[in-house]
Amino acid sequence: MNRIDGPGPTETPLPIEPQRDAGQPSAPKKPKRPADRIDLSEQAKQLMDGAESSKLSREQKVEETRKRLLSGELFKPEVYESTAEKLLRSGDLEEPETE
Repeated sequence: MNRIDGPGPTETPLPIEPQRDAGQPSAPKKPKRPADRIDLSEQAKQLMDGAESSKLSREQKVEETRKRLLSGELFKPEVYESTAEKLLRSGDLEEPETE
C-alpha cells in the first residue's frame, strides 16, 4: 500500500510560497489612488457646530433635571400643572375626552 506523508490531523499545514524565476518580471504595480476627500459647505459646518453645542447643553439640562428630581423640587402641584400644559401645547398628547 502506498503511503503519503504530510501533517497529521492536529498539525497546522505550512503555507506554500509561490516560486518565481529570477529573470521573471514582477506583476505591474497599480498606480496609487488619491485619498477620498469630503468638502463641507459653511452651512454644514455651522450645523455640525450647533449639534455639538446642543449636545452639551442637553447633557447639562439632563444633569440639572436629575438634581432637581433627587432633591424633591419637582414634586409640587405647580410643576405638575406646568408640565401638563407644556405637553398639551406641544401637540404630543391629546386632551382626554370628557363625558
